[in-house]
Amino acid sequence: MKTANEITQHIIDNALASTNEELENQFEFFAGEDDWTDKQIADALKSPWFPWFKNPAAVALGKLGGSRNTPAQNEARKANAQFAGRPKGSKNKPKKISK
Repeated sequence: MKTANEITQHIIDNALASTNEELENQFEFFAGEDDWTDKQIADALKSPWFPWFKNPAAVALGKLGGSRNTPAQNEARKANAQFAGRPKGSKNKPKKISK
């Protein structure tokens, strides 16, 4: 009996599905041919490690991951870095910085 990963890899390698619905149908077909019970098929499809197709738009946004900078972000960085690393006094009583 093949594992769920082996069946799914066969479907992906042979380009038998391009959507999650097609993947589910193909998985049910090949698992049924391999004498899986309906409960085993349902459990495999519900498992968190089943390799569903990802939304391409979400994948593209994830790849950007902070590479875009807005003017507001740049201003916040500048304000936060203005006194970075300079001792200003004790934790509860900051020193006045003379200019």
